[in-house]
Amino acid sequence: MKTRNIPKIIEGVYWVGCGSWGGLTKIISAEGSGNVFCVGAKEDWALVDAGTAHAVKPLLHNLESVNIRPQNIRRIVLTHSHADHVTGAGMLVKRTRANIAASTIVAKAMEGDEKSRNHLFMQQEYEPLPIAKRLTEGDIVKLGPYNFSVMLTPGHIPGSITLFGKIEGVRILFTGDTAIGDQGDALGVTGWLDGHWHSNPKHLLKSIERIRACNADIMLPGHGFPIRGKDKVKASLEHCAERIQRLLTIPNLDCMFPLDLDE
Repeated sequence: MKTRNIPKIIEGVYWVGCGSWGGLTKIISAEGSGNVFCVGAKEDWALVDAGTAHAVKPLLHNLESVNIRPQNIRRIVLTHSHADHVTGAGMLVKRTRANIAASTIVAKAMEGDEKSRNHLFMQQEYEPLPIAKRLTEGDIVKLGPYNFSVMLTPGHIPGSITLFGKIEGVRILFTGDTAIGDQGDALGVTGWLDGHWHSNPKHLLKSIERIRACNADIMLPGHGFPIRGKDKVKASLEHCAERIQRLLTIPNLDCMFPLDLDE
């Protein structure tokens, strides 16, 4: 298998999986996969998101190429339940020592709740998996030896979370598809909004405002490039908010997003 250049974000954080996302980024694992990040130290590592099933083999190869043994992956934290971020989880659990952590809504989908699966998985086939830890607002989740706080950030889809923490003083956000930020010539990219997924632009705007308040140094989104530097992160999130604010000026927008899903 071809050995790829695996980007190190900072010491203890690697970008180990993604597709090309429409040609913007180089493929790190396999086409069609969302971003996967590996966080940790020594023999204690975690993955943020799992990517797609067909990306698992190259993802494991990528881990080995930076001297991270699969059996040292202790946890997989899912930012949300779309297929490009979670369908690799089952294979990864079999190949590693990992358990899975996810929000309550995502846990329901992962464990096979039909309503959640239909709306949040885009109706793709998926083998249900047990969730070891159900995350809610304010929980602390370990990514390797590092503590990250859980923020419930719905809007793209219900059950979306953002992780915020520090590694050696560097303030880091894992935003999933809630905020993707400035990518190439596109400013303020967010995950797609679709009423069938229970997307809610008003909720998304509130989530982005909360993420902005973290004043992070690095933002690691679910697609596209990492965003480095406090000023660039701030500008990206401001652009995300502006994009959603413009969307909310459309008359009767609520009619396009009529669905709701209780926590």
